[in-house]
Amino acid sequence: MTIVWPTSVAMGGSSQPETSEESTDSFYETAVLSSEDAKRWYIPHWNITNDSLLDDGFSCRTLVDRVAPPDFFSALRNKDYDQLFAEFNVGAARQICLGSEVRFRAEHELELKEKLRGKYDARGVLLRENDAEIARLKSLLEEKETESAEVLRLRDQVSVLAADKSLLSAEVSALKNVVSQKDTDISLLGFRASISCPP
Repeated sequence: MTIVWPTSVAMGGSSQPETSEESTDSFYETAVLSSEDAKRWYIPHWNITNDSLLDDGFSCRTLVDRVAPPDFFSALRNKDYDQLFAEFNVGAARQICLGSEVRFRAEHELELKEKLRGKYDARGVLLRENDAEIARLKSLLEEKETESAEVLRLRDQVSVLAADKSLLSAEVSALKNVVSQKDTDISLLGFRASISCPP
């Protein structure tokens, strides 16, 4: 909220000023002020604060005198009733139209906000579902990688065992040859022994 106020503002809480000093400065400052802080500012020229109740005639008269331009009341006295009534009706109609437009825009903004909130919530749910699916797929991938590592390890073991088997098969066939050679030697020795020693 941007507020323009005289530089000589003081804090006040009632409809009466805290000090009787009037500011003679004509220099104004512009500042950003929260609505809660703005309610506490007191403008000495007006003798009221922003949250005053205007509970006495002095405060009401001061407000009207300060808000209305100086020649406002004399201009009102010089107008005839019909002209004043017509201007009042035009002003009231403009105010009603402005109020309706503001209400329409506020309702439109609220509807748009609700739509955007619905889209945000839907996308949030979709993102959470996607995150859950990604986590599930990552765990599945880790399981598959573990399984593939195990398969590779087992293949290496099979190839090692196949090489060991071929070596052992060669040793077995060599030992069979040695055994058959020994059997042949034994049978030959037995035959010689039976020839050399008759019964």
